[in-house]
Amino acid sequence: KQKDCSSSLTWRFRIFEDLLELILKKLYNSQIVSIFD
Repeated sequence: KQKDCSSSLTWRFRIFEDLLELILKKLYNSQIVSIFD
């Protein structure tokens, strides 16, 4: 059971990482747009 728990934890972290990257990219893109606007 411990292995399952840890694997689900890493799975959640991966999703969180992907979301974070997506948000950062959107922020970065919006900053670039505002700079060149």
